[in-house]
Amino acid sequence: MANYYGCTRTNYFAVTDPDKLKDIVDRIVWNEGRLGFLAEHDGRWAFGAYACICGLHPDKAGEDQEAEDGCDDEWDTSAVYEALSEVIMPGDAAIITEVGYEKLRYFNAYAVIITRNHVEVEDLRSQALSTAQTLLGDPKYDTRMEY
Repeated sequence: MANYYGCTRTNYFAVTDPDKLKDIVDRIVWNEGRLGFLAEHDGRWAFGAYACICGLHPDKAGEDQEAEDGCDDEWDTSAVYEALSEVIMPGDAAIITEVGYEKLRYFNAYAVIITRNHVEVEDLRSQALSTAQTLLGDPKYDTRMEY
């Protein structure tokens, strides 16, 4: 069995409460690592890691959070998205992008777009398949993208 390796980062986004953002980011549980950076530039914030977000620890702010055996059912990424939506400045969006792979069996690339009121996930493979269906004029076209 191969290991999944991922990288995660956000765009720069405005927040209503930088201290609350720092608390949220401190409580993120990562699969194979820890927070790589939390940066502020011109009043906007971004963070990233050589890891994937697993979930949000309820109360261990400030401690390194790493899931023992990767992201399992114990953790829920939606808790991170909900917490971030509470601090995002109205009229702005946080875009979390994750890219990862397991050997050459599959690649994963998606973005989670978070606003004050919405969370949407855009998956690269789904978008590519939809585009292929449109270009081919065949809405039933399907293909195997993993090995």
